[in-house]
Amino acid sequence: RPDLDGVLFDRPDMLAGHLLDVPELAGRWRTEAGDFFAAVPQGADVYVIKRVVHDWTDEECVRILTHCREAMAPGGRVLIVESVLPEPNVPHFARTLDVLMMSLLNGRERDRNDFEKICAAAGLRIAGVTPTPTPVAVIEAVPA
Repeated sequence: RPDLDGVLFDRPDMLAGHLLDVPELAGRWRTEAGDFFAAVPQGADVYVIKRVVHDWTDEECVRILTHCREAMAPGGRVLIVESVLPEPNVPHFARTLDVLMMSLLNGRERDRNDFEKICAAAGLRIAGVTPTPTPVAVIEAVPA
């Protein structure tokens, strides 16, 4: 889709090590330093948040998602790329990650109901969850 462009938004120290400088993408994207707890770039059609919300508490996730909701263009959406825990007692790689997240950080892995709650608190609703062949799924959130 050569008509698409984007912004890689992250902390300055993280942007310094990005790997997107490839000829095929020249002129189609830019970096922007910032803090998603304060704000995100304005006016995007899609915000892709990959392996971010599992690092944070529910309250912090709501703050991040609220900033996306407030900044998005009309008709915009947020794509949350995370593991979605299955029903209890169903084996999943994310269960191991959940223990690690709780012991190393303040975050955790979440099930669909958990994602619905944090999205709703941010003014979003889940429009769909698309599984992938990997341990993560794509959760599509749109304005509520």
